[in-house]
Amino acid sequence: MGAESTDHFIDVIRMVDGSEVVAFLRELENKEGIKVSLRSKGRVDVNKLAHHFGGGGHPAASGCRIKADMTTARRQLGEKICRALSGE
Repeated sequence: MGAESTDHFIDVIRMVDGSEVVAFLRELENKEGIKVSLRSKGRVDVNKLAHHFGGGGHPAASGCRIKADMTTARRQLGEKICRALSGE
């Protein structure tokens, strides 16, 4: 499965009832980090989350690249999402 064929997964996942923020992480083929796609149903401005990692977009749809391995990227992003959901 090519990278392009995974780009729409995030929109399908966002349809899950009860989700507020959805993140899709994919390791870059050149091993230079993790590509992150973020979607929000409105409660969290994912543009602010993406901006923290050097990315950007819109309040409901943004993206970034995290220069780390998958485990570290998931932890860092997860912490930011939890803070955003708690209103910090």
